[in-house]
Amino acid sequence: MGFLTGKTAIITGAGRAVLEDGSCGSIGYGIATAYAKEGANLVITGRNVKKLEAAKEELERLLAICKMHDVYIISDEIHHDLVFEDNKHIPSLSFKEYEDRMVMLTAASKTFNLAGAQNSIVVIPDEKLREKWDKYTLGHRVIGGNAFGYIATQAAYEGGEEWLTGIKAQIYDNYLYLKKELSEKLPEVIVTPLEGTYLCWVDLKAYVSEENIKDMIQKKCRLAVDYGDWFGGERFGTHIRINLSTSHENVKIAVDALVDNI
Repeated sequence: MGFLTGKTAIITGAGRAVLEDGSCGSIGYGIATAYAKEGANLVITGRNVKKLEAAKEELERLLAICKMHDVYIISDEIHHDLVFEDNKHIPSLSFKEYEDRMVMLTAASKTFNLAGAQNSIVVIPDEKLREKWDKYTLGHRVIGGNAFGYIATQAAYEGGEEWLTGIKAQIYDNYLYLKKELSEKLPEVIVTPLEGTYLCWVDLKAYVSEENIKDMIQKKCRLAVDYGDWFGGERFGTHIRINLSTSHENVKIAVDALVDNI
């Protein structure tokens, strides 16, 4: 048993870290192997990258590591509908040979702003694993969702294509605006390419220290953001995550606040 036995390693985005040049780098074969060897369960999200075949190979290597060390996989694919340009989402369940250890999670809540409906979807192809899941959830009296949530989810997927197309365009327009304004007015800021989701990472290390970033963002800029150290520790202490699923006016307020106070 390793020192991570019973622990869960959360690999977000899926496991792609922001590099100093603004590109994205994978968690890597070595790190994933190390986690698995120490007994950690791996929680991963779907991948949205331009080099689709390379992404498939990378994901398959990660799944192979899990199988090698008898690790179960919980794949959170809740952002799977929100992919931009020529990027593609690769469903974990497209790798049929790993279905015996796979749990896939998703929901309509991110795509259609239905979090208040409190419904989600769990897909477990393997019958024995599904029985274990049912036994655990029923033991905690998790019987199901609510009627409104079921109807809202069905209605969203049956009739929400036009709305989804519009909101994706709005999110990506917000990203392009943010990237353009920051590159012109704070040229050393690193804006991570937005391949999927409505959450954009921005690295401010050229202007703000890790020790001062929260005071700067909260007290001077008066913005509410997510901070990189919440997700990746000190290495990402100068990163902030900005929600672009909002109006252009709100994004402009955020950009102006950064420019005026940094």
